[in-house]
Amino acid sequence: CAERAATKRELQVVAGYSRRTRNFEQRLERLLRENLLEMTVPDKPRSRWQKYRLSEKVRGVPDGGQDGGQDGVQDRGQDGQVELEARDVAMLRACAERAATRRDLQVVAGYSGRTRNFEQRLDRLLRENLLEMTVPDKPRSRWQKYRLSEKGQTVAAILKPERMEK
Repeated sequence: CAERAATKRELQVVAGYSRRTRNFEQRLERLLRENLLEMTVPDKPRSRWQKYRLSEKVRGVPDGGQDGGQDGVQDRGQDGQVELEARDVAMLRACAERAATRRDLQVVAGYSGRTRNFEQRLDRLLRENLLEMTVPDKPRSRWQKYRLSEKGQTVAAILKPERMEK
């Protein structure tokens, strides 16, 4: 939604829903009501061509929306805690069941290829000890996978009720 308008299905995938549920519909309606999202075709809300984008209220960040070039990610909150975006949560969710490859993480985070933003996001999750490598002594190995660290498992357990359910 940040770069371009997204379909309802794309929003579901990013939010971690496997199918349309009432919970997803309610969250989408709340975002529309609070003017955080807007429809591209406002006069036809049920149109099959309907897409959603960030509203002016959200896009109107005075400094151009950049905070160090990390795709809208704030490194630290006020109390020194890491703030996670939906893409971070999606990457953690992918590693919760089993170790995931770099490509698996790209897909669940919504990146089409190996972009700099993806690399920075992955490096940040590794630096914060939320993810760990399965082959730490060979970071460029083609067999390299990523799994949740102990800290990542703790964070996943905290997020599970509110943001990690499917």
